[in-house]
Amino acid sequence: TRIDTGVPNFPVRVLRVDPTDANALYAGSGLGLYRSTDGGLSWTKVRNNNVEDIVFVPGSATVYAALIGLGVQKSTDGGATWVDANSGVTVSGMSRMRLAMAPSNSNILYLLTGSNSASRIYRSDNGGGSWTQKNASACEGQCWYNQAIAVHPTNADTVLLGTIRIARSTNAGANFSYLVLGWGSSQKVHQDTHVVRYSQLDPNRMWIGSDGGIWRSDDSAATFRNMNANINITQFYDIAVH
Repeated sequence: TRIDTGVPNFPVRVLRVDPTDANALYAGSGLGLYRSTDGGLSWTKVRNNNVEDIVFVPGSATVYAALIGLGVQKSTDGGATWVDANSGVTVSGMSRMRLAMAPSNSNILYLLTGSNSASRIYRSDNGGGSWTQKNASACEGQCWYNQAIAVHPTNADTVLLGTIRIARSTNAGANFSYLVLGWGSSQKVHQDTHVVRYSQLDPNRMWIGSDGGIWRSDDSAATFRNMNANINITQFYDIAVH
């Protein structure tokens, strides 16, 4: 049974469930933010513009959404109404946006923004009430393509960043150190990073998702394990016909 009636036939970038209501779903696409209150049987558009990310406060109906052209939007009633939460953020010129919330403190949020030539990291310590720019050149390259960010489960100042390669900051995003060296076949973790995740149970464990598949570290990025052995995925770069 198809349950996306009312959502345009357009790629969905992010899907979230309201922690307080399992029937309340949120789908973000390039055409807007859609909300369902009946488990996905029907949908209503609640915001326009390209939706890049959605983050809920755990156990709460408070939700943040990152939208191109609008910046960060905040709702405290499960997406029924929204307000701007952009104080201190440069909204114009964004082509990619990612949100991350500190598991140890839901008032601490990070915003990663990117364009063709630049990438910035902002931090809010008051639930999106205001933001401070922490880094004006966070992207290693391909800022329009590679954007991923995650916060350490117990230390809100430690941030994992994914652009072309993966990097880590221990001072709230002001400075980053790359966790992998080299390029091509010499690189332990494939470049072009799209997902970074910390384990919520083990702060030394993390996952990396990139153009080359999935990697996991169990020792805080000292070593990485290739997790692609039985995953049937292939990325085709080219084809030629005689």
